Amino acid sequence: MVVIRLVDSKRWRIVELELEHNHQVSPQIKRFYKSHKKMILAAKSAQPQPEPVTEVHTIKLYRTPVMDVGCSGYSKFSETEGLNSTDLSKHLERKEGDAHAVYKYFCRMKLTNPNFYYLMDLGDGRCLRNVFWADARSRAAYGYFCDAVAIDTTCLANKFEIPLISFVGINHHGKSVLLGCGFLGQESVENFVWMLRAWLKCMLGGPPQVFITDQCKPLQNAVKRDHYCKNESLTPFFDGYVHKYTSFKEFVDKYDLALHRKRIKEVAADVESRSSIVELKTRCNFEEQLRKVYTKEIFRRLQLEVEGMYSCFNTRQVNVNGPILTHIVKERVEVEGNEKEVRCYGVLYETTQVDIRCICSLFNYKGYLCRHTLNVLNYNGMEEVPSRYILPRWSKDFKCRYLLHHGSSNIDMYNPVYWYNHLYKLALPVAEAGAQSEEHYKTTLQALVELLNKLHLVEDNQV
Repeated sequence: MVVIRLVDSKRWRIVELELEHNHQVSPQIKRFYKSHKKMILAAKSAQPQPEPVTEVHTIKLYRTPVMDVGCSGYSKFSETEGLNSTDLSKHLERKEGDAHAVYKYFCRMKLTNPNFYYLMDLGDGRCLRNVFWADARSRAAYGYFCDAVAIDTTCLANKFEIPLISFVGINHHGKSVLLGCGFLGQESVENFVWMLRAWLKCMLGGPPQVFITDQCKPLQNAVKRDHYCKNESLTPFFDGYVHKYTSFKEFVDKYDLALHRKRIKEVAADVESRSSIVELKTRCNFEEQLRKVYTKEIFRRLQLEVEGMYSCFNTRQVNVNGPILTHIVKERVEVEGNEKEVRCYGVLYETTQVDIRCICSLFNYKGYLCRHTLNVLNYNGMEEVPSRYILPRWSKDFKCRYLLHHGSSNIDMYNPVYWYNHLYKLALPVAEAGAQSEEHYKTTLQALVELLNKLHLVEDNQV
């Protein structure tokens, strides 16, 4: 294998060379290799009756910067990284034509979307064991929503025909966003490790702060870091698109449909959050403050906490330890049926750093303050929620803020793949804002044309 990278407009640099053949190749799939097609044409011209080719050796030269082996997503047929690959019982069980349909879909996506990424894991017997892929928007979304990632294994737990595993984040509207998919050969630690490594390699960044997993033990062992098991049922990303008997071929078609509809909803939610004004339900200053900041869906969730302040009928300070004030908040909550009971919540309020914590830990799990902490802030004369408790990820202009605060300081300035991925993330909010109205579209189109002309001038000056 030879990896060659374009280091400037006129020079190529060999960055990796391996003389031995480094991946499994099957004569049955030789027709998919572009280089092999050229070999066949050349052979036909030179010899009327060439001998059959039984093995294919290819050298891939990628001029486009994003097509860098190991980073862009061209499939590496063996990416086990030292894992045991001799157990052939761990291959994907599939019907005839399924593997071809999936591979054909990947090839089609790669042609239309250069930043589409996929990896295939083959065992020694050339049996397909695991598959991972992520489209360009999923890769860009991880840049925004990389704080917490849920690993959805619903299809595995329910023994669906397709062993689908999904990496899912939460966008600024509190809705699920896809960050990558895979087909798992078997629920083993080594297969989950392969999948996690493939996903992290695809995202070109560090792991999330938190992995959210279900009760799958092999997955939890593969993560090998702090994570939270699901305490509540999360709706699977492909809910309504995949059922127990959905085949590989059917899923390929439904995958695009599901992503398209989800993204249309996100764009519509962006427009609605910016253009509509949510009606206030109380006279609390907290509600008025956060209505200007949060997206519509998150603000509605926050409103429930503001309204819930009135069910907290008693707030009192019970202890003082320097700047740390301890409070007890009593709340009347509904239990079974129409019955209600009184519960007590301890809240610590540190006056120097304006740090506040409640025993219910709603902020840690949901990202906005609970009714108990809001009551304590109000009790201590605070008219606004401290800025440290207003997470930017829930704001209406979150993606625009990403543009301003995520420059090129953390980007590998010598790697064109990183340039492409970074620019793609920054360009998405521009495209989404430009699609909000006809006037927005015309303004964005004109700006893009002007920018493209400037880039052409740069190319002309380098000649």
